[in-house]
Amino acid sequence: MKKLAFLGICLFSAGTLLAQTPKGNTYTPQEYEQLKSTGTIPPGNHTILLPTPKGKDAIFDPSKIFHNDNDAPHQNRGGAVCGCYIEPDASYTTAMAPNDDGSTGLINIPFTFCLYGDNYTSLYINNNGNVSFGTPYGTFSANPFPDPTYVMVAPFWADVDTRAGNGSVVYKIYPNAIYINWVNVGYYSQHGDKRCTFQLVLSDGTDPFIGMGNNVAFCYQDMDWTTGDASGGTNGFGGTPATVGSNRGNGVDFVQFGRFDQAGNAYDGPFGLSDGIDWLDNGTFKFNTCVSSSNIAPIVSGVTPSSSSGSGSGIACGDTINICGVGDTLLFSISFIAPENGQTISFTVNSATLTNYSVLSTANGTCNLMVVSSLADAGFNILEVTATDNGTPAMSTMFPITVFIDTTGLANFNPVILGAQSVCVGGSSNLTVSGGPYDSYLWNTTDASSGITVNTAGQYYVTVGQNGCYATNFIDFEVNPLPTPEILGAASGCGDSTLLSVDSSYVTYNWSNGIADSTQWVSSGSFTVTVTDTNGCVGTSPSALVALNPYPDAMGYPIPPSGTIFQNDTLIYTDSSTIASGAIVAWEWILGDGDTSYLENPVHIYTEPGTYTVTLTVTSAAGCTDTYTFTYEVLPLDVFIPNVFSPGLSSGANDVFEVRNLQYYNNSLLQVFDRWGLMVYESSDYKNNWDGAHYKNGKRVSSGVYYYVLKLENGKIYNGTVTIFAQ
Repeated sequence: MKKLAFLGICLFSAGTLLAQTPKGNTYTPQEYEQLKSTGTIPPGNHTILLPTPKGKDAIFDPSKIFHNDNDAPHQNRGGAVCGCYIEPDASYTTAMAPNDDGSTGLINIPFTFCLYGDNYTSLYINNNGNVSFGTPYGTFSANPFPDPTYVMVAPFWADVDTRAGNGSVVYKIYPNAIYINWVNVGYYSQHGDKRCTFQLVLSDGTDPFIGMGNNVAFCYQDMDWTTGDASGGTNGFGGTPATVGSNRGNGVDFVQFGRFDQAGNAYDGPFGLSDGIDWLDNGTFKFNTCVSSSNIAPIVSGVTPSSSSGSGSGIACGDTINICGVGDTLLFSISFIAPENGQTISFTVNSATLTNYSVLSTANGTCNLMVVSSLADAGFNILEVTATDNGTPAMSTMFPITVFIDTTGLANFNPVILGAQSVCVGGSSNLTVSGGPYDSYLWNTTDASSGITVNTAGQYYVTVGQNGCYATNFIDFEVNPLPTPEILGAASGCGDSTLLSVDSSYVTYNWSNGIADSTQWVSSGSFTVTVTDTNGCVGTSPSALVALNPYPDAMGYPIPPSGTIFQNDTLIYTDSSTIASGAIVAWEWILGDGDTSYLENPVHIYTEPGTYTVTLTVTSAAGCTDTYTFTYEVLPLDVFIPNVFSPGLSSGANDVFEVRNLQYYNNSLLQVFDRWGLMVYESSDYKNNWDGAHYKNGKRVSSGVYYYVLKLENGKIYNGTVTIFAQ
């Protein structure tokens, strides 16, 4: 679409010549629509020939006000701001026939309107949501303010299209003011699915309705769209934003309240990002454009809560706010706009009589106040809220709020927020108010219903109204985190079971295998545990995968068997270990003589006789180990037989016939003979214990030389003599 920097369009009525007809092209509505729909309107001023409303068509018929089945445009839906919109009646005049981008002829007004030092006694009402001076405008794509070209006051500069029954523009002139209403108007091209209703009041500064000293008021009801098709809009949004404000046309003097291109309540100030059109719903802006300075004082944009009795009443309209009873708390706020770019607002709050009030916060142009009623403040009190900008020079606006402390009011007017004051993450709580129903409700979430559902931590409060009395109640709402149990224990290991555990501070436990304790012994598998904490919040652990591996069964044996080889003989240790699953991958043989082998079946030679402790340790691929220990006896190559012993003479040191290394030979046969060949001793399993006693009578033999025969189990035979020195 072609965005026009300037397009002047004049309505030309048949039979009537405008007092000032701009030069340029003249089109019928059909010709102009063809140019606009194709984006081919040439630059310059243009005249559209429209029929002049006559007779009954010139009189506004309130019964023909559009009503959307899904909306109620004339209801103060939010209840948060006191609106100034006045419904037009049959005394209003229809400004123009249904049209797109048209304007009225020059309208004379019986008072002087001052726009930044320029005085006007005539004006044009432009269909596109604005009033201009000196020339009419049909420009449908709005520029931001300040702008060096357009001289206008614009409650909603956008592409209004009243054709096809999509609303009307009406006005009424008073001696000191003109009231102009855009009633349920649609948008280009002939769309009526969304409507906007708003009002512009211009005065000489003496109209008490908009406040003495103010000469402009913007009053809004339901605002549903921002942008026409020719301005890049889709379904009424996007494209070139609509502009709200006033502009002298010199690039310096202006007021801008915002630019709007979307649904919703988004608003970050007059000069930030584009804003949501619903922010204007039921809004009121009263200000003075007849100023000697380019800086304009802050403008009240809203007061909450307002009276529940509907548009045109409440705190913002100067009504008294009542607090009934002693010790009741009421929160309310007042918001201002600094229309100039980059300005900030500071606040001072004073009262000559009210003592128990406090300023809770001041930020982003809003002053939040709290009043607690007391006997000392009984009666009427004035609370003066002054907003001061940081312009040059600094300008201030004082807004008075009347607070009546009624100590004889409703004795039972004590609203209390009911509902769970804490939930777990993912949960919500339905908050309601005790003692209702009340005439009005206003939560700090902006909801105006008797109850709200919350799921975000923070402080919530509600201000309720009853028979003109107000009270506020608070709760601190908590959202508790879900517990995050962590399973501790070996995820892998050796054996048949392992110990799993979680923090023992939880209230309940429910393992995936049905165990209801903080610890349990488990075998291989996947496990989770669901716990409940002291806040009643439930959380489940991540899965713990337990993979246990069996221990190997270590076993080994020597070849040849123990006690069958002699020193310096070769033997083989053979592994016979087993494992239920997996494989044995490592062996360690500790051989008892200081040597270690890591072979599966090591070969070994013992150089000394003796009994050796052998330990086999086997390790599986999973790192699981087992140990097997046994002894191995190595025989000496020979025995050593003494040739003398002295039983009873050596105090035990040489009392027996002791054959060295005989302990390695079991079942050794020993026979001893005297010199006549008579046997004096015999043992079939000699244990180095003969002390010279005769084997028959037990008497010790006499000293002398004796003959022996020693036959080992392996068949080797030793014989010789031994001398006995007996006692």
